[in-house]
Amino acid sequence: MFNDLATRKSDNPVLELLAGGVVAAFPDAPYVTGTLNFDGKKLGLTLAMPTNVPAAARRREFYFSADGNGQAPPLLAPKQAILSLSTWRDFASLWRHAPDLFDEQVNAGFVQAEAGLSTFFSGRNFRDEILGNLQPGMQLVVARQEYQDVIPALKLPAGAIVVRMKNPKDTARIFKITFQSAIGFLNVVGGMNGVDPLDVNAERTDGLVVVTAEYLPPKDEALRKAAPPQFNVSPTAIFVGDKFILASSQSLAMEVLESVRKEPAAVEEVNTAIQADLGVLHAILTDNTESLVTQNLLQKGHDRAAAEKEIKGLLDALGHLKTTSLTLLADEKNLKFSWDVELK
Repeated sequence: MFNDLATRKSDNPVLELLAGGVVAAFPDAPYVTGTLNFDGKKLGLTLAMPTNVPAAARRREFYFSADGNGQAPPLLAPKQAILSLSTWRDFASLWRHAPDLFDEQVNAGFVQAEAGLSTFFSGRNFRDEILGNLQPGMQLVVARQEYQDVIPALKLPAGAIVVRMKNPKDTARIFKITFQSAIGFLNVVGGMNGVDPLDVNAERTDGLVVVTAEYLPPKDEALRKAAPPQFNVSPTAIFVGDKFILASSQSLAMEVLESVRKEPAAVEEVNTAIQADLGVLHAILTDNTESLVTQNLLQKGHDRAAAEKEIKGLLDALGHLKTTSLTLLADEKNLKFSWDVELK
């Protein structure tokens, strides 16, 4: 059964990215052990299995690296982070081996996506010239935003990703041009819908390039305190050394820049790590209580008292949780999965 599962073509690229390597390791695992611990403050689940990780890597090179020892970069930890993810994944290898990994329907989607993305990147081959110019591995972070002059009515978190470039001089130029073209496209679409354009600024100092786009503050003082949703974003691209940072807000981009400049060492044997601060998530939902109540009214048809009660119950339940984390460790002979939930 496990051999069939490991060789069967997938119909879900996201699931393949998350668990494809673990599935590929099942046929060589004689058993799986599990441990559940609770000390009153933290609940922990650990699953471990002895297996031939290099053999699994031959089936899923994009997941482990060819020799099975791909290590994820360290987790980013800006203030007010809700979610931080770090993983070793070779996206170029995934794309290259898609015919062997996915069914016909998914591969048709890959072909269609590659045609569109090649156009987006000015005719360059997306698999070889874009993904192929990135080092395996990615860092992602989502964080609560703090607002100054303009406060959106709906307060959305900011997000950022960090990747490493194999050939920074040429790849950074491609990404910079593409970023500016994307902002131009957004301005055209926004103009058709009555949205003011993004103002683009670029700075270059000592090997650091920062390109930022932001909406000019509304002239109406009342609108500054309940601004439209687009004021959650100030898209920013940063190029420093071999790192490319792409963020939805300038402030988060600069925080991430400080983190990557410190160059903390990767943790040995960590293939994937995810950490979520549920306290910050609770704060974001609390910031948007009125929007959540309105959505509840519209979707479920409750009266206001029932909608407020349901949202309060959700927030109260979430308020008992502090953090949760997932970690996948891999060496030549073992895979180990850990999940922890810390209570307040």
